[in-house]
Amino acid sequence: MFPTLYLIALIAVAVMAPGATVYWDAFGYVLQAINGDVGGLGLGRPVFALAMHAIAGAWMSVGGSPWQIEMVLRVACAMLACLASPLTARLALDCGASRRAAWWSGLAVACSPAMAHAGGQVLTDGLGVTLLLSASVLGVRATFAPGPSLRRALGSGLALGLAVGVREQAIVSILALAWLVGLSPRRARARIAVAMAAGCLAAFVLPLAFVWATQPAYLDTVRAWLVSMGRDRTLKTYGWHDLGLYLLWILSLGPFVVVTGVVAIAVALRLRQWRWPLLVAVVVPALIQVAWMATFRGIAYSPRFLLSALPAAFAIPGSILIVRWAGDSRARRSVAMAAWVLPVLVAAPIAHARSAALTATLREWPVRLRSLPSDAVVVTGQPCPAIPLVRTILAHDPATRGDAPDWQPVCPGWSWPADLAGRLDGGMRDGRVVAADLRDASWTGAEQRAARDELDRYVRARATSVSSGRLIVWH
Repeated sequence: MFPTLYLIALIAVAVMAPGATVYWDAFGYVLQAINGDVGGLGLGRPVFALAMHAIAGAWMSVGGSPWQIEMVLRVACAMLACLASPLTARLALDCGASRRAAWWSGLAVACSPAMAHAGGQVLTDGLGVTLLLSASVLGVRATFAPGPSLRRALGSGLALGLAVGVREQAIVSILALAWLVGLSPRRARARIAVAMAAGCLAAFVLPLAFVWATQPAYLDTVRAWLVSMGRDRTLKTYGWHDLGLYLLWILSLGPFVVVTGVVAIAVALRLRQWRWPLLVAVVVPALIQVAWMATFRGIAYSPRFLLSALPAAFAIPGSILIVRWAGDSRARRSVAMAAWVLPVLVAAPIAHARSAALTATLREWPVRLRSLPSDAVVVTGQPCPAIPLVRTILAHDPATRGDAPDWQPVCPGWSWPADLAGRLDGGMRDGRVVAADLRDASWTGAEQRAARDELDRYVRARATSVSSGRLIVWH
């Protein structure tokens, strides 16, 4: 069962995931892997960053091209993310579900459109889910299977600490481990709690201390992130549009899986069916995380922030209910199989069609950039974080001769200038060429489109600069 689920998850990623880096954060992670830097988001995601450093370093040490590092990291992240499917099945079994229900829960994660899409990118989310599931599996086994085990408790804490070092929101899962400790035999609770706490602190603090000691600018990046997150909190809105988008992203985890999971939890609450306390211990914290993510402004752009809640909040409860409904009926099982698998098959061509123009833009981006003067100011949307990445790859490519270019990116989001016209006019006064990317494919989301509109107004007001060649416009 477990190898089959892993293979299905790999196939789903191959079918669904973009063929190039399209997520904003992923460009930064690839750049850090090449540069050896840590920082920029959260507490720097030190465990993830150091793992990517190791993979990129190993690739370069055997003569691999720096232009292929991004692909190597995408494959590595996919292989790690796909472990979440068999681990979900393992967790379901350990919490008391039948083998059939465990299979369906693993299949739900393997065939989740959102999981398959993000799992094939250089992102923290897939690995974070894998580590959180490892922590839960070891936590359940430490407390109940077949008896209290300090070794498994230590491993559970280590996995959770690593998960927090991959993505900070994983700290919510400490509630699940605390709940499991409360369910363990009274005589062993203190020892299990200490072992879990020790493992968690060691796995999180040691990488953090290493980064602190070796990265001089580390604290500055944390401060900048805190300031930016504070600004995001003030800009977060709670209207009907936001609610609709949030519900849409939840359904992208797997529409039938989510609906069935919600129904299963509602039925359990209605009938007060709490026969599986271990399952409750992992489901409730996952539901809390789903609610918490509704307050996060980044949820407007992607469902990947909900992935860590998918296994416990929806996949396992929904699979238990679907197995009861299907019973031994071959027809009902066929319907359930279609409900679980078809969404990813339907979503894949739609997602590829929507991202085709952006993917093509990103693939030709290095050639387009190299056609510009080495000191050009470049204003664009989603491809913007690829500018420092291309610049760094050129600096590390033995085949490249001469100094690395000094392109100056102007990106939407946190660093978008309050006075765009002043920023670009200043660049031209300094003798720099300004490249304005107005292609629709380069701008995604409402925030970026608003920035594009501002750039378009600037270009229309600078017709003489366009004619003189000081302002290059890409339509």
